[in-house]
Amino acid sequence: MRPKDLQKTVATAESRRRAVAERAQQRRQIFTRNTWSVFDKSAFEYDETLDYENHKLIKIEATDKESSFCGALKWKEGAAGT
Repeated sequence: MRPKDLQKTVATAESRRRAVAERAQQRRQIFTRNTWSVFDKSAFEYDETLDYENHKLIKIEATDKESSFCGALKWKEGAAGT
């Protein structure tokens, strides 16, 4: 590989790295807002750097209540009979 090609490849990689870091920072800033729009497409764009568990709008609990109908586990606040 020629030195110019190598420099171009390194510059492209660095540019991509900066863009990814910038988008991650933007997601973290938006995440602190108290709105559901933060979670738009979050199932498809999961970001392990975000603290989903401690967000004000998210309630993560165990599924420890057993359905009397089918035996499936559900949340304690789940609908009765389902």
